[in-house]
Amino acid sequence: MPRTSLFTTPLPPLLLFLATLQLLPYTTTLLLGPSMLPTIPITGSLAIIDKTKWSKGDVVICKNANPMNPGLVCKRIHGVEGDTIKSRGVDKKVTKGKVWLLGDNPSNSLDSRSYGGVESGLVVGRVLGILSLRGWKGMERRNFDGDKR
Repeated sequence: MPRTSLFTTPLPPLLLFLATLQLLPYTTTLLLGPSMLPTIPITGSLAIIDKTKWSKGDVVICKNANPMNPGLVCKRIHGVEGDTIKSRGVDKKVTKGKVWLLGDNPSNSLDSRSYGGVESGLVVGRVLGILSLRGWKGMERRNFDGDKR
């Protein structure tokens, strides 16, 4: 019976890759929940995050501002400081130092429509792509009308 080495299994290279990301301006997080469907599969997706930059239209990871529910959320930046957003039929201005976050699945997303603008300092970074059992999927930036750019 052939012996297998620890280095012939896919786990060590994956762990090495993830550890290397932590040394660069990148990080990872596991994504759960339906708020970004169909853009991001509901469970078991690993987001690769660029911590250096983000802009309007990007899918981002953000620290949850709700102290009763700490952790991270994954949403799309729909508006930035100075933008006027129509939310539930009312025009709202995104105030200084804030971003407006929306899930791509509006019927199942708790986002800025419920809690308002979020401090831009809570944004961890933009999602470069998703690694899942189905493979790699890069993220596209969209304008605030939902069209891909």
